[in-house]
Amino acid sequence: MPEISGNLSEYLHKNLRGYMGKLSVSIRVASFLTLGLVSIGLVRCGKGHHGPMEPEAVSRVVVRPDNVVILKSLTRRIDAIPMAADGDPLPDRPVEWESDDPSIASVSGSGVVTGVTEGTVLVHAQSEGAEAAATVQVTDLEDSVETMLFGEGPLAGGGTFCNLSEDLPPPRRWIGFPRGTMVTISASTSVPEEARQAIHAALDSVPTGTMGAIAVGFQVTEAPHPVPGENEVVVFATDHPTQFGCRGDYGCQQADFRAPGVLRSVRVVSPTSHPARVFVHDVVGHSLLGLCGIHKSGGGYPDYNSLMVDDEDELATTLTSFDMSILRTVYGSSLDPGATLDDFIAAGLVSPPQ
Repeated sequence: MPEISGNLSEYLHKNLRGYMGKLSVSIRVASFLTLGLVSIGLVRCGKGHHGPMEPEAVSRVVVRPDNVVILKSLTRRIDAIPMAADGDPLPDRPVEWESDDPSIASVSGSGVVTGVTEGTVLVHAQSEGAEAAATVQVTDLEDSVETMLFGEGPLAGGGTFCNLSEDLPPPRRWIGFPRGTMVTISASTSVPEEARQAIHAALDSVPTGTMGAIAVGFQVTEAPHPVPGENEVVVFATDHPTQFGCRGDYGCQQADFRAPGVLRSVRVVSPTSHPARVFVHDVVGHSLLGLCGIHKSGGGYPDYNSLMVDDEDELATTLTSFDMSILRTVYGSSLDPGATLDDFIAAGLVSPPQ
């Protein structure tokens, strides 16, 4: 028995030690594999990695621009951008387009809008159930745009007043403050109170007419003959305009340009005797917005047939619907102040010469 016991002990000692070593290695390998699989499982169950990747849903659609003014027979592209809930764009998603009234403005499958006849219509962009719309106004104002911005064209037969461009070298340009400018109107106490109030009231329609491109502020200054600063229009009244650089006693507008056609500031010198509506006409129509006045055929100042002329054929104390249509047509385009007449022809806003 002792011998047998001795042999068995030796046998067990030799063989069991090797087995236990292999068992230890196997346990370590199994543990490593188990931890690896658990780790992989944790990764796969992490945020955004649970099972197969699913595409993000379209939460909303953004259209740019969302307010467009075009002339009949011309086109303007509107971009539609599908967006995820977190605000990330999803440019690969399909977009479907539709016009509420194709007889006013039609739209292609790529968002190109064509003006058909005068009117206003909504153009819709839809992607995966989300939708947005742009307002499209179609106008027919080529001749009026040419005359009111450049003092030329078929409507200029009776003569025009383009006061800010009189001293500019050719070519004719769209005159105005840069898009995105906040312009301050400063009225001297030398201007009659009624005229100051009328100017202030008339400014309310400017942001709408310029489609938000120009913001305006108003203030009264005690200075009798103020000098304008950057992005400012000042107006004062005097009995002797020629003493302040005007060519006649009817007054004048003196412009300072930062670039050809692009305004830095304007100084309005006006006779004290002018009625309030003429102050508004000169400050808002000519100086702030750079528009020309069109005389009636054979008529003379102030008998305009456009630029702030009301239904009674009198100068209005605000921008009329005609003026607003001109402004919205121009500011609804991709052009900027300083653009030439040729630029307007190329953009289709003015008819080519016959």
